[in-house]
Amino acid sequence: GIYITCQTTFSSDKFDEIINIIKNRFNTDDITVNKAICNATEKRQTEVVELSKKVDYMIIIGGKNSSNTKELYNLAQKNCSEVYFYQNYKDITEHFPKDSIIGIMASASTPNNIVEEIINYIKNIN
Repeated sequence: GIYITCQTTFSSDKFDEIINIIKNRFNTDDITVNKAICNATEKRQTEVVELSKKVDYMIIIGGKNSSNTKELYNLAQKNCSEVYFYQNYKDITEHFPKDSIIGIMASASTPNNIVEEIINYIKNIN
């Protein structure tokens, strides 16, 4: 048999695709799967997909080396052509038009004060 486990912040959909590829490749259903994806991560991924369909700009907040944050960024890009990735307000170089709709999503590990600083900074530069 085959035993598969995954990183907690890995994309749920991608994980399911990989499982199907493995089942087909090895022509077996004798696979034990440990799908330990964090609920907060999975919820954010679902939310970023929906939010990115409704906004002019999407801002993703989190660490540059975070696989969770990178996944949020990649998911947002599927629906929104203007997606920005910030670690903190100092990363912001863009000026967003006053009438634009901006969606903001932070990774599960991003502190609330970082999110608040970015929101306040964007409000003040516009």
